[in-house]
This record gives sequence, structure tokens and C-alpha cells, in this order.
Amino acid sequence: KGVPHLNPKVTPILRAIPTSTHMAVVKLHEAGLSKFTVSQNVDGLHRRSGIPPAELSELHGNTNLETCKKCGRQYLRDFETREAFHVFNHTTSRKCDNPACQGQLQDSIINFGENLPEGELRKAFDNAQKADLCIVLGSSLRVRPACQVPEVVLANGGKVIICNLQKIPQFPSSSRSMQIYSMCDVYMKRVLHELQMDIPKFLLNRRLKITSETTKGMGYIHCKNRIIKITNVLDSTVARI
Repeated sequence: KGVPHLNPKVTPILRAIPTSTHMAVVKLHEAGLSKFTVSQNVDGLHRRSGIPPAELSELHGNTNLETCKKCGRQYLRDFETREAFHVFNHTTSRKCDNPACQGQLQDSIINFGENLPEGELRKAFDNAQKADLCIVLGSSLRVRPACQVPEVVLANGGKVIICNLQKIPQFPSSSRSMQIYSMCDVYMKRVLHELQMDIPKFLLNRRLKITSETTKGMGYIHCKNRIIKITNVLDSTVARI
């Protein structure tokens, strides 16, 4: 009593998987038709879907990504990396795996009042200046500076398509821009159909590092925070985790 229930229609961020729209964008990248993707979301689904990091700017961070303060190495996790309570503290409890570095890791989330990462911003606007076409999917284009990316495309002679169910009256009116009132999945499925391309399915791949030992017919597999015991161990034993 008194405890709010989770909305069964809302998928927790760690259980969310890339949608048809995410995978359609991946296909356009693979075909060389899409050169760069700018994301305002922190769920990390664009990166998990398969878009190369060099072709992606996550302007507001990624809940599953942490970076070494010392060498800049990135670690994409299957859990939320943020641990700090203070809004401007991004330090986590983990260290860089590189023995020569072992620097402190920090989460990549951008909170209100913080500056966006310069590198991600630079990549986004550099590509906007070169783009022939910018497709805006689901954004209301109200948060700066992200909403300025399509404006830069338009200012440099490119075209802009906005896919959203609501009107975007604040976007500059132009003969080189248009709005489509549609769900993103419906629109992107139609786009790939017209291009005679199939939307790839999302495959979840996990990497597991384990060590094992055998003692008096008993086998143990050490998997990070848990130990699994296997009885009657033989050379051909296969453990299912």
C-alpha cells in the first residue's frame, strides 16, 4: 500500500532493445546511404543496434557507457554505470582494464546544467555542414544545441525531413524541408521498402570472460560475481550458463 506500481506498458531501459527504426538506420549506414547519426537519447540503443561509434554522436550521454579519465578508453556495459549521488560527480567504482593505465572510470551521462561533450558536438555539426539530407526521427526539436543540427543542414543547402506525430512550428519554414506525420517505425519501414532493402533483426551478443578449475571430480566456473559448480566433470563437459 502506498507503493507505486510500474506501468506494464513501459519497458525498463535495461530491457529495451532496438526497434525497427533503430535497425533501419543501421541498414542505411551499412549501405553507405547514412553517413552519421546524432542521438539525444541516453538509452544507448543506437550504439547497441550496431552503428559504429565513429558514425554516431550521443549528445546527452549513454547510461551504459563509461570512459577512462586517463586514457579515454570506453566500456559499454549491460548495466547502468552511474553510481554517484551528486549531480556533477561522474566517478564510478571501476578502473581501466589496461594494466599500463588503470585510470578511474566515469559515467557519460550529461545532467542539466552541464556542458555537452565537445567531441560529440563537433562530430555532429561537422557532419551537418556536409549533409545533403537530414532525417529527424521523433524529436520535437526543442532542446538546444541538438535542435540546431537540422538547421545547420538547411542553412548549408541541404534538405530536412521531420517525422513526428506533432507539429514542429518552431523549425524554419523552407521549400527544402517537409514534415511527415507518422510513427517512426511505420515511416522507416516504408523508406526501406522503397529502397528495396530489408530491415535486419537485432541480435543480442554477450561476451563472457570465465576461468575454470577442477578438484576431485568437481568443476567450478568462476563468472565475475558468481560461482557455478559442475559435478562429474569430464574433458568434454559443456557448461550452460
